[in-house]
Amino acid sequence: MSVYARPSFVLGNSWQLNYLSLDDRAALDCEPFVLVCNCFPEHWRKIGFRPTIWAFGDTNNSECCQILADQLEAIRSDQDLRQRLRHLFVCCESAEAERIVARCELPIIRYRRGSWARREQRLATSLSEPIYHYGSTLTDLVNLAQLLNPGQEVRICGGQHGRILGHFYNRGDEIHAVSAMPREFERMWKGFGDLVRAGHPLVDCNFEHDVKLPRDGRLPRKALFEGMS
Repeated sequence: MSVYARPSFVLGNSWQLNYLSLDDRAALDCEPFVLVCNCFPEHWRKIGFRPTIWAFGDTNNSECCQILADQLEAIRSDQDLRQRLRHLFVCCESAEAERIVARCELPIIRYRRGSWARREQRLATSLSEPIYHYGSTLTDLVNLAQLLNPGQEVRICGGQHGRILGHFYNRGDEIHAVSAMPREFERMWKGFGDLVRAGHPLVDCNFEHDVKLPRDGRLPRKALFEGMS
């Protein structure tokens, strides 16, 4: 793969990120298109790489807005993180979120998104259109990756399909199995499958899935840095 055509790395916050090798983490800290979401800024030192793009989508209630405010403060106060972050995206779904963004003194890019539950969506071709959002903010990141690094492969990790819940920054006793498959995972992976069938170059780089992927949610698979130099 040419050094001038780098893939985008879309990384969720799941416990699977702890499987990344030290070399993987060092490489991610140098790649130009590393997209993360939600609480990653507050916890990045626990995983050891900094993103270049961050997005926060769920802002429709006070609890989510407080998390948003915490992440913006983490970014504002962390010079090491800001050295890598090039783009900050927030979907302001409430007046409270708009007030937080307006007073944060960071260069926030506002975006709109489509339906969490409506499958018939397409990737936005500009920020003037609703961003693809089926099941998860991770699908927002896929659309943003294609806008910022058009035509390049999108490698997805840290967002596996299954019943085991927890984030990379949780303690072991905070990672637990749930009795029913979350609808978010089901929708997210079916959405990824829809995008692949529409011709978008998505690749599943998760280490494992603890339940079987739906047939229409299976993506081409490879290791995170396979085929790269």
